[in-house]
Amino acid sequence: MDQPRPSVIVRWIVAALIGGGGVFLLARVMAHESNWMSVFGKSLFGISAMITGVLLVSPELVRLAVAPISHLIDSVLLPSETVTPPADLKLARFYGQAMRYDEACEEYERILHYHPDHPDAHLEGIRAAALAGNERLAAKFYHHAQRHLRSRETRGLLDAVYAARHQLLGDTDAGADSDDATAGPPALSEVPDEPPSDPK
Repeated sequence: MDQPRPSVIVRWIVAALIGGGGVFLLARVMAHESNWMSVFGKSLFGISAMITGVLLVSPELVRLAVAPISHLIDSVLLPSETVTPPADLKLARFYGQAMRYDEACEEYERILHYHPDHPDAHLEGIRAAALAGNERLAAKFYHHAQRHLRSRETRGLLDAVYAARHQLLGDTDAGADSDDATAGPPALSEVPDEPPSDPK
């Protein structure tokens, strides 16, 4: 919480003294004065002092009064841009079924940007990258998953999916010998060490 500036503190002290003096004067007038001219003059002075005190602290009072309304308006009309979207794989799977594998990969990358520990997004991302013929991206998905997935069962499935990536295209499309089809992932130093890219 920000500390108030000295000038603000001084202004509040002066406002309290002036406003308090106005209240005290009004109280004495009501209790002891009987001359209507004196009552009018002192009452006017006391009310003026109270108004002056309120005006001195009005910036802070207005800020305090407006803050809840402003927060409500912002939350309803201007939602925060940092809200994490849900991990919905439907669009990525739709792209995959339509054989639009590059777009599917982009969607899986977007999901993993916000949900780096989502196992299905990693596994399906490897498959989509393999079907797109993007070996480098498949390795990127694989290494990113290794850093974020902790379940032994999930990591075993991850290794199996990555090892079988060339079989998704068939032996002829793989265009490589049997050793390449079962080769492990490239060294981590050969793959960019960044998480899936920030969504556009």
